[in-house]
Amino acid sequence: MIEAAHKRGKLALVHAATLQNCVDVFEAGGDGLAHLFFNDAYDPQFGRLAARKKVFAIPTLTVLESMSGTSDVSLLTEDPYLSSYLSPMDIQMITMSFPFQTSRAAYEAAEKGLKQLKAEAVAILAGTDAPNPGTTYGASLHMELELLVNAGLSPLDALKAATSVPAEKFNLRDRGRIKPGYIADLVLVNGDPSQDIRATRNIVSIWRNGEKVNRKEYLAEVEKEKAERERQKTAPPPEYSESGWISDFEGEKVAANFGAGWSVSTDTMMGGKSTSQYQLVKEGAQGSQGALLITGNLVQGSQYQWAGALFSPGEGMMMPANLSFKKSINLWARGDGKAYVVMVFAQSLGFTPAFETFVAGSDWKEYTFPFEKFGVDGSDIMGIFIGASTDLGEFSLTIDNVRLK
Repeated sequence: MIEAAHKRGKLALVHAATLQNCVDVFEAGGDGLAHLFFNDAYDPQFGRLAARKKVFAIPTLTVLESMSGTSDVSLLTEDPYLSSYLSPMDIQMITMSFPFQTSRAAYEAAEKGLKQLKAEAVAILAGTDAPNPGTTYGASLHMELELLVNAGLSPLDALKAATSVPAEKFNLRDRGRIKPGYIADLVLVNGDPSQDIRATRNIVSIWRNGEKVNRKEYLAEVEKEKAERERQKTAPPPEYSESGWISDFEGEKVAANFGAGWSVSTDTMMGGKSTSQYQLVKEGAQGSQGALLITGNLVQGSQYQWAGALFSPGEGMMMPANLSFKKSINLWARGDGKAYVVMVFAQSLGFTPAFETFVAGSDWKEYTFPFEKFGVDGSDIMGIFIGASTDLGEFSLTIDNVRLK
């Protein structure tokens, strides 16, 4: 793939998870790393090899620190210069945690790797990997600059990593510097960030493409979003939801008692190749007349894989609904012995759903999933997904009597 990219005059950047992955990228002729490694490893030749191969690196220390479980989110959420500009979605993303964690030692290993790159004059670019858990667009870049300085870069080198160096490495010849004829993408701050990198947060004005950004208007939008989020917490529950019953699958078509109903959901929206379909079948749980059979094929091919059925409790697809009058999701299921998931999409979870797994055997079994297990209170649920996400291959899952309790 790297050779094919180069034949077409393209840069080849690689997402590398381990130190060995990074070394492989160097040896294969890759142009840049879209991460430093996040395993606890060390190679004394790491920096020299990168310099010899003329590779640049985007360390994304922000996301690596989040993955290690050691980041202090208050450094952004309580920052006097940034906090008022953080939208509810920004705060959600910054305060979210990865479903898995590495270790402090793994993060420190990445810092050591960065020091090796700096010692060999390898080009270092600032990036955050937003919107992964623990990061958000814009604000997290300030944190990235601080982490780069903490790892050994000078404040001036950190500023270059966010401006002139990426412009150079990505062949953007009309930006990245303050120079006649260049695009005026400018941030005016109080203080001298070449001495104190945290001065980048004390913003006076911003210009984008030569036009001054209306920060007051942006701040007003943030305040509006915050007010709407508070109103959602006290919004009435969806019409016809009082009993908590979502679907018993007894009718002639797949239907729900409230909300926008059921739909097929797969990872194809993220470039995946998984497939799914569902149909009503007879002989449901507890002697009921019908159930919903969900089948498909879970195929590895995107960052996340999923295939199954999605219930949207709001007035439209993925519109939030206040379900906090109940405390859990309850359903009956049977299947082929594979692991399945219930995923909850909520405004308070940002872009990443929370999920709980269960194994569906050949006999009907009742499952209960409290909202608190997903880290939500139920006031802003946008979707409830039931299906495959872990065990690859063809699957068969039958569900019945889906309700809130």
